Amino acid sequence: MIMVQKITRSLMCCVLFAMSVVASFAADKLMIVGDAVWGGWTAANSVVMLPDGENVFKATVYLKKVDGETVKEGFKLLTAANYGCLQYHAGDSNVELEEGVAAQLYDNQENVNDKKFQVKESANYDVVCDLNAKTITATKSAYQDHPVNHNALWMVGTATSGGWDIISSPQMTQDSENPMVFKATTYLKPGEMKIAQNNYGGFEQTFYLRDATDDTKVVFGGDDNKWTITEAATYDVTVNLLDMTIDIKKHYADFVVDHLFVIGDAIWSGWGFANSTVLLPDEDGICKATLYLEADKGFKLMAESDFEGYQLRAGNEDVVLENGTAAQMFSSEANRNDTKFKVSESANYDIVCDVNNKTITLTKSAYQDAHAKHAELWMIGDATPNGWAIDKGVLLTQDAENPMVYTATADLKEGKFKFIVNKYMGFDQTAYVKDAADDSKVVYGGDDNNKWNITEAGTYDVKLDLANMTITVAKKGATGISSVNADVTSPAEFYTLDGKRVNGFSGKGIYIKRQAGKSVKVVVTPVRDKNSS
Repeated sequence: MIMVQKITRSLMCCVLFAMSVVASFAADKLMIVGDAVWGGWTAANSVVMLPDGENVFKATVYLKKVDGETVKEGFKLLTAANYGCLQYHAGDSNVELEEGVAAQLYDNQENVNDKKFQVKESANYDVVCDLNAKTITATKSAYQDHPVNHNALWMVGTATSGGWDIISSPQMTQDSENPMVFKATTYLKPGEMKIAQNNYGGFEQTFYLRDATDDTKVVFGGDDNKWTITEAATYDVTVNLLDMTIDIKKHYADFVVDHLFVIGDAIWSGWGFANSTVLLPDEDGICKATLYLEADKGFKLMAESDFEGYQLRAGNEDVVLENGTAAQMFSSEANRNDTKFKVSESANYDIVCDVNNKTITLTKSAYQDAHAKHAELWMIGDATPNGWAIDKGVLLTQDAENPMVYTATADLKEGKFKFIVNKYMGFDQTAYVKDAADDSKVVYGGDDNNKWNITEAGTYDVKLDLANMTITVAKKGATGISSVNADVTSPAEFYTLDGKRVNGFSGKGIYIKRQAGKSVKVVVTPVRDKNSS
């Protein structure tokens, strides 16, 4: 029994040691506290560091050097806004940090000597704490115009999504060019709010509040004057701590819907934005397209590639669209219910979406031979006028009679090209590229090295047939030059329009040239004598 007890105690010690090690290395939050920072030793006003990977935290903050009077010790790190938490400090003695050189961190479970970190010069520092390696590094920041005291701010109050729960409050991020400016785009409802500088500090912290005489001005501390929101909407909120101002304006006040993404289980691309189907409104705000939709699965329309952005959806509850009957769309500003549109039958539908009047009408298409996936496509590459700029690709529109056919007429130069499905996304989307064995064939998501090649500049008619996965690229004009590269080592064959094979061009007329599995039309015209009239 004695042996069992000893073994049990040993196991328990091992477990407790292991738990201690895990605890010492792990933290989901980290704050800087001390007389070297603006908030002093008040834990509620400690400087919040922001996560930058697992157990790695960063902050840009003004650190004061020890002067013997206002700064006597330096700073350390807390994992909560109180002193009963796991802490990190300098170890057996105070440590003066060398700029850009990592120093060892010790937690208060392994070292009880509560020593502090110090800096040689008062300045803004980029501080990185790696709790995996248990190191701290402080490097002088590029920005030194004004002392930086916060890395983020938080909006708290009944007007916000988090209410008075500060931990759940919307974060205002620091401007990348001016660390004294903080911004957020967030939905606010009628109510009041103020600005917290520590989302873990509770209501004991000092808040940024409304100036009693000017709603556009900010004061730090003082009377608990809050800002009042009177209308539910998405707002752009900007706080400038240099001039102590706040700007609150509706995000969608001047918003123009110039495109819509079709998002949902009902559409081929699902809930991802990268390959999402794009609808483009005309000058009257009308979007038209033929698309395949799956029955009993939902979709909605989004004007931004952000699930917190502007949306058009069904309203209070999901709506099954009736064939040929207009249904009301509700903006995410007017109705916060995340509802979807549905169809009762899987099919291609002719979609008419009126952005201005917020209506959508679906009519079962006459074309049902293949599933229509795109409202339009874009051509990009160094052969196109704007090169590889995705947002400036050449538009291919969907044919009104055959929704699997997409066409464009474009001025092309020597170079390569491919086709993308969404001009508003990046290169992580899936593209249509050339079949490796046949220039006239199209592959979706194939080897991106396989692109079509324009060998002679000119104006071209481009036609993509996604039912047959074929492409036709024909140069406009009298000479009828081949549009895409072919294997010039392959023998060329020549035919008349009635299919008779001939030995080359025997005179003026229209011929079919076939080489490397590709056929092109060639128009031969007589060469005029330069001296003739």
